[in-house]
Amino acid sequence: ACSPMTERLAPTIAVVDDDDDSLMLAAAVLTGAGLRVITDDGAPGVAGRLVDPMPSLILLDLHLEGRTAENVLAELRQQERLRGVPILGFTAALPGDPLLERVQPYLAGHVRKPIDPGELSTAIAHALGPDRTTLPRAEPPDPAIADAHRRFRDGLSARIDRIEDALADADTDRLVHEIHQLRGAAAGFGFNDIAQAAASAETALRARIVDAAAAVARLIAVARAWD
Repeated sequence: ACSPMTERLAPTIAVVDDDDDSLMLAAAVLTGAGLRVITDDGAPGVAGRLVDPMPSLILLDLHLEGRTAENVLAELRQQERLRGVPILGFTAALPGDPLLERVQPYLAGHVRKPIDPGELSTAIAHALGPDRTTLPRAEPPDPAIADAHRRFRDGLSARIDRIEDALADADTDRLVHEIHQLRGAAAGFGFNDIAQAAASAETALRARIVDAAAAVARLIAVARAWD
């Protein structure tokens, strides 16, 4: 637990992500590092919801369902009280991804999924400026991490069902979104085989490769083996 002095001085980090498992994991890591955390799913109106309490920094997932990163960033910047709040992008996208290149001018930096506590702490300290060159460093609380891990495992079947539904409906945008979310969460919880299969399927879908459906089928088979 933080001391009263640490509680008063600890920055408040707003984590915006529409994947519940990734949101829970990020919150556990940040809370374990002595930071105060507020969370939001990024639905329209997010800017109004984040002003009370005011965050010191926003950690924003760049692949929210039904919204472009540019749209969410514009909404945040239109909220006058948030204009001076630094924003870190949060994504499983690789360097060189066109999305990162488009939004980079509006970000104070970005961090990759899966979460690396040290990398995240360094990125937050850098974004908060010279007065925050270091932040409290602590291990995430084990019960919170264990609970998030269990929740991911229990919800894996539902994730696969949503992927199969999107595939059956030929809804490529929804399919890519579901696979991208699974990729980030699986990597964060150490399910590397699922994360790698999801990355291959996502890459194939985005590149419109002819056998993308086969890559999705491989992902489903790998994930079902854990179900």
